[in-house]
Amino acid sequence: MPLIVTNSTPAATSPINATDGLRDIAPPVAIPSGYEWLWWTFGTVALVIAIILLVRWLQRRRATLAITPPIPAHIRARQKLGEALALIAQPKPFCIAVSDTLRGYLEERFTFRAPERTTEEFLHELQATTLLTPAQKTSLGNFLTNCDLVKFAKYEPGEPELLDLHASAVRLVDETEPTQPPVNANERSRSSPQQISSTIGKKNVADEMAKSADWISMALKSSGYRADFSPESLREIDRFFEEQSAGGTPKPGSLLANDVGQRIFAIGAYTGEVVRRNRGGTWVDADQGPDADINIELHLPDGTCCRPVQRAMKRLKNGAEDGIAAWGSGAGLEMRPREELQT
Repeated sequence: MPLIVTNSTPAATSPINATDGLRDIAPPVAIPSGYEWLWWTFGTVALVIAIILLVRWLQRRRATLAITPPIPAHIRARQKLGEALALIAQPKPFCIAVSDTLRGYLEERFTFRAPERTTEEFLHELQATTLLTPAQKTSLGNFLTNCDLVKFAKYEPGEPELLDLHASAVRLVDETEPTQPPVNANERSRSSPQQISSTIGKKNVADEMAKSADWISMALKSSGYRADFSPESLREIDRFFEEQSAGGTPKPGSLLANDVGQRIFAIGAYTGEVVRRNRGGTWVDADQGPDADINIELHLPDGTCCRPVQRAMKRLKNGAEDGIAAWGSGAGLEMRPREELQT
């Protein structure tokens, strides 16, 4: 039987899709090493250490910074009262500034609700308090009433009356400022009683004289006198006495007509401060008697001493023969000629 060969192709069992073609190489697959937790731990620890170091640095820096203490209420009140003198030519703004300053000071010092109340309401509350003496209550009542006359009744006082109001406000602040705290027992044991009293006395008298001098300086400037603590300004003090007094007494209605004792003391303090600030020296309260204020001494670097308040009193009483400028020259001040000052 003949062999029959048939040529046939087998059926394709897995035909190729026409859309299939060559593909990109697949990216490498990351194989975990098992140490990722270690790196996270190191990072967290480093961050915590950095935060701790930063906090400690900030704490040390804060500790080294000087902390500025708040300015006490009585000092701020004096500063504002001094600034109010620039308004003395305008009675109403001046009285508003002075009365608002004193009311604000009393509110902060004694927790009075002074700024929120009318004068009548405030004075009524004032009668019940024991924080002020009867004399201080009377002085404050007169002060507020006089200020209200200017503020609301259109009363226009002269400059001497305005200076009286200003001096009354300054006096109330001075009388009611907090007292110095007592000396610590440990500190007291390190110093003798004589050293402690001497140190406190020198500090107080120096502060008092400087404060009085600054006050009268601003008052004189507001009245047209050059009171800049220069040696030449002592001539202005002589001019002040010539214009405000005659025959050893204040002229009626002058700037010395009221509170003459306080103002002569302040002029003496100014006179002494001119010498001290230009030549050096130390204020000494050598007299503890009833005349201590007028006997305050200024000890100069060359060993001499003078009593400026007494000199101011003599200038008022005796006139030009006890001139302030001549006294300053005798105390060692060098004054430029008037002609040089005018050029």
